[in-house]
Amino acid sequence: MLALARQEGRIVVTEDKDFGELIVVQRRPHSGIVRFLDMRVEEQVVAMREVLTHYRVDLETGAMIVVTRGRIRVRP
Repeated sequence: MLALARQEGRIVVTEDKDFGELIVVQRRPHSGIVRFLDMRVEEQVVAMREVLTHYRVDLETGAMIVVTRGRIRVRP
């Protein structure tokens, strides 16, 4: 999935921690990842709006963004 998303220039949106391991530990190439932790779908929708509003450039440059209640972390 990660390779296909990169090939198509897409961002992966997930709750799965394995994507973080793939890009951090194994250094797999990607086009950006947004990972939600312990959030209801309604909260994810609100948070995604904030991510797209304030962190669009980070995503376009392939950052991994981890979103929890009240916190957004950006890993270049």
